[in-house]
Amino acid sequence: MTRLFFLLVLCVLCVMSLLAQSSQAQQVSDAGEAAAQVRAMYFMRDYEGAHIEAKKLLEQFPDAPELRAWYVFSLCGDRKAEEGLRVAEEMTTADSTEAWSLFAHAAAVSWHPDRTAEQGLEAGDKAFAAAPDHPDFVWLQAEILSRMDKKEEAIALVDEHEGRFENPVELIVTKANALASLGLGRNPDPARRDEALAAFETARALDPENVRAIYLNGSALQRAGRRGEAYPLLKEAAARSPSTGIHFTFWRCVMGLPDKSSEEKQAEIEADIEALLAQRGTSTGLLLMVSQQYEQLQLNDKKEAIEDRILEIDPYGENAEWVLVNRYRAFRNMHRETLNENDSLKAIYRSMLEAFIDRPEHRRDRLLGDAYRNLFYITQDDSTVSNEALLEIINGMIAYEGINPHTTYAGSAIALAERKAYFREAERIAREGIIEGKKKIDEQKEHGAYDTEGDYERGLNWMTGIMYDALGWVFFHEGRLEDAENELLRAYDLHHENMKNLYHLGQLYETKHAAVQTEAGQGARAESAAMLPEVVNYLEKAESFYFKGSTVQSPGENPNDEALKLLYEKQHGSLDGYDDYLATFEERDRARRKKEVMEARFEDPEPLEAFTLTVLDGDSLSTADLQGKTVAINTWGLWCGWCLEEMPDLQKLHEKYQDDADVLILTINNDPNLDEVRAWMKEQGYTFPVLIDDGYLARVGSHTFPTTWFLDRQVRKAFEKIGWSEKLIEEFSWRLDVLREE
Repeated sequence: MTRLFFLLVLCVLCVMSLLAQSSQAQQVSDAGEAAAQVRAMYFMRDYEGAHIEAKKLLEQFPDAPELRAWYVFSLCGDRKAEEGLRVAEEMTTADSTEAWSLFAHAAAVSWHPDRTAEQGLEAGDKAFAAAPDHPDFVWLQAEILSRMDKKEEAIALVDEHEGRFENPVELIVTKANALASLGLGRNPDPARRDEALAAFETARALDPENVRAIYLNGSALQRAGRRGEAYPLLKEAAARSPSTGIHFTFWRCVMGLPDKSSEEKQAEIEADIEALLAQRGTSTGLLLMVSQQYEQLQLNDKKEAIEDRILEIDPYGENAEWVLVNRYRAFRNMHRETLNENDSLKAIYRSMLEAFIDRPEHRRDRLLGDAYRNLFYITQDDSTVSNEALLEIINGMIAYEGINPHTTYAGSAIALAERKAYFREAERIAREGIIEGKKKIDEQKEHGAYDTEGDYERGLNWMTGIMYDALGWVFFHEGRLEDAENELLRAYDLHHENMKNLYHLGQLYETKHAAVQTEAGQGARAESAAMLPEVVNYLEKAESFYFKGSTVQSPGENPNDEALKLLYEKQHGSLDGYDDYLATFEERDRARRKKEVMEARFEDPEPLEAFTLTVLDGDSLSTADLQGKTVAINTWGLWCGWCLEEMPDLQKLHEKYQDDADVLILTINNDPNLDEVRAWMKEQGYTFPVLIDDGYLARVGSHTFPTTWFLDRQVRKAFEKIGWSEKLIEEFSWRLDVLREE
């Protein structure tokens, strides 16, 4: 027994010795080696692993600025920009001239979502000036220039410096990626696209195992619609790196492969998930991404199990927050049609939102703001919610939401006004909204949301008009009619198509009409008052604004429709003749709309860029097949709510022209999961042709959904309709018919 015990102890000691030797073998010998290890993980896009490893190594080498700099980079890559900036600022505070401190600070500022492009460029210039002969500093400068939309400058910088270094592969990859952004961006440039793919080939030839070169090359090919070529590269990158981003892109590529069955796709993705979970099964970031992929595959039991695992591992972490947010969003979407009318469903949804808000810790302010905004939507018209409780929700939304000022400020002010509560608070909120709304539009402009100064002005006028309308509506409910008129008309001058503003103006002039009648008194005096010019004028104005409001194409219920009907009944004592009255207005509106549609025709139509796309049923169709026909091509995706809103009318349009040999109705779908598209089409009973986007839409710079092109018989774009269409059948037919008759 003693001998057995001794042997057992000896075995244990041997195992412990081997483990210790293994652990020592994995340890790095100096700070330079430690930095190189983290750098290598960063360039494999394993940001989570890199920042975790760097944190451990910093305990061993606390005074290593290069290691700390790559720690900052890894934090930023892992969406922890705030923490990265804090560490970088600690470094520059300790030594504002040390090159790696400036390197870290430039990375943190450039990757931080709340820092401006100017701040990023300034920080990058300082870092580059500190070590212009170091390849990583040249690489950082090129990355910053590219991120700040100075891609041509980034390309030129790489061209200038790549010959100076023995292994410039990371520089070449950055150049290739910048070229790909130019070649496959909003205004695609085929020459730049080809340059990008050639540069990726060069980088891969220099270093065949470079994960970044392999992955970004595959990603560019996928964006170009060349999934078959992208697939082996993305598969290789996924095999070489545990990066969640790389694996997610690989899964999306697999989902879009036309030559694999649904079962084959699911099996390949599930196998990759299992292998990845075996490596990083406790990473909540990975688990969250896996849950999203299971949702794509409609494996809901697995999805919920993974989400529960996240909540168990880190119940108050950021990814746990995303689980809860995704769950209340899924509940809302599932019951979208009945949520507001079903008190029990509304109570469940409200409790989910309140439970999220009441969590003892919050990692992301914007997610907290999202919960407040959705709680505001569900409670603003609920009479069981006190004014005090609603104001508390509004204050939370204002403090944390930061994305939708037209809701946060204008919507809040209007809700308080309609409750006739907290008028001064409502006025203050509306006035703050004017300032915050401009900030949002300016921010969008900075990020390239507006192609021209005119587009920017229209966006600013739209946002500012919403805020002035809210301010006027506050004054209206407070009884300050002259002040209300000034602000509501100011809103109208800024933007003529605000459905709510038109309704508010109609309500204002009806109220002013009633006020004049009241002032004139009763009896004979009332009869004479009814003939006063201003009284008649007020009613005409109300009628005019209501009717204009009723013609605005906007999803959801239009209050102008009912207001116009009630005004007619008030004036005529009944609804007799209302249909004829409305038809007169509608005919005038139809003539106006047709005139606007026809005037929007391109004077010098350009040929549509050629394509050959696969049809959902397996055939193919090219632009050559469209010669001699009049064609409408609608772009859409299942993810696009406005696209789905107009699908029933698009089907009717298809049926209207399906026997007309001169007219063709087509669509291009850009969903990654074609099996889901097929199932949805079958479920809805839709039969219009669906072409599969192979990256064509990105190549021609079409990024807004839905968009519809109307092609003449020479396959030139004669008309273009961007966005949702309420009167789709009528207005699309006008375009098609005029082209067909030519």
